[in-house]
Amino acid sequence: MFKIGDFSKLSCVSVKTLRYYDELGLLKPAHVDHFTGYRYYSADQLPRLNRILALKDLGFSLEQTIRLLEGTLAPGQMREFLLMKQAELHRRVQDEQARLVRVEARLRLIEQEDTMPKYDVVLKRIEAKTVVSARKVAPTFGEVHLFEREVHSALEQYGITPIAASLNIYHHMGFLDRDMEIEVAAPVDAAPSIDIPLPSGERITSQVLPAVQVMACLTQPVTEDTITEAYNAMGMWIQSNGYRIVGPSREICQPLDLGDKTGAFLIEIQFPVELENRLETAKAVLAPHDLTRLTERSRQALQFARDETRAFRHPAIGIAHLLVGLVRESNSFAAHDLRDLGVTLDQARAAVTALVAPDAVQPQELTLDEGSRRIFVLAAEEAKQRSHNYIGTEHILLALTSDTDAITTALWQHVGVAQARVQAQVEQMLRAQETGA
Repeated sequence: MFKIGDFSKLSCVSVKTLRYYDELGLLKPAHVDHFTGYRYYSADQLPRLNRILALKDLGFSLEQTIRLLEGTLAPGQMREFLLMKQAELHRRVQDEQARLVRVEARLRLIEQEDTMPKYDVVLKRIEAKTVVSARKVAPTFGEVHLFEREVHSALEQYGITPIAASLNIYHHMGFLDRDMEIEVAAPVDAAPSIDIPLPSGERITSQVLPAVQVMACLTQPVTEDTITEAYNAMGMWIQSNGYRIVGPSREICQPLDLGDKTGAFLIEIQFPVELENRLETAKAVLAPHDLTRLTERSRQALQFARDETRAFRHPAIGIAHLLVGLVRESNSFAAHDLRDLGVTLDQARAAVTALVAPDAVQPQELTLDEGSRRIFVLAAEEAKQRSHNYIGTEHILLALTSDTDAITTALWQHVGVAQARVQAQVEQMLRAQETGA
């Protein structure tokens, strides 16, 4: 899943708009952390968002859009509605042409949902490079382009020749259609410190962009109207391949054939990413779809369980380690429940010591033991039974309370809480969460 800021960038829809759609019930987050209020979205929600934006651009009111989407229209029916509106747009005056192009781009996204993607994403190591750059907050996209020209003109005036195509670095969180924090950077040979004033008040300075170990890169000819497709494709690839975004995105744009009248240009979209290593131990247990449904707090609890196993010098991640991981992820649903029931971190660790013996030789790669594998399968089933499209710490805790294995029973006896009592507490909090009480 993606944090709302990352999902905003990948969908090219502002964080403010996503929150508004959540309030209206148009696009609810895949998961909301009950204790922090953080919203998390899935790449699986991009098709619905594309439909919302297509209907909006076609002139449907948000109220009409809600009614259309609640009808669960088949793709053929949806396409029929869109084509009717498209014909109406064609009859409008020339001022409506720009809107029509945006609608057609969204239509392409919808029609391509069940086809093989035409975008290829590759992983690269980006070496550290010396650049001269300037940074500002641009009020509009038009100001971004003006700022690019201003930087390049100043470099030419001062006789500084870039050794490669310049890049735009977007430092703001999420997609913005105004007040974008952009840095225009031009790679140069190693040079002494540079400080060039710009007419707009910003300054060009030299710096070294640090190396990026893993950069997800997508290179594709696009126009201003099809660039969103490329970002959508990047988001789908990142999620489906088990990566997460870990830094500001970059764009490298270069012109194509000057005879091309479409306005197309070659773009390389770059996102620094890292593998969701916290999921490695669960890959053998959960289906890929279920892996992506694990919430941020579930993933961190699993990482804590792995850390505890290594600290105890145990051969595999067991049920008792999972409980310690849930307690350590202190802001999670499960941790709040366990604290209310009087379960402390020291108690959970004492149960580990009592139930699991250290091993003389610890394997380099820790895996889930049979009991923990069973717990994750049960957790996925708990989420499914409740029609939850995420697997949270509450589902893992419920799995620990419903498991009847002797080790699990002994675990709860050691921490001094009956399984039925824990289960009742979780169910009560879930009901309160669903009713807003």
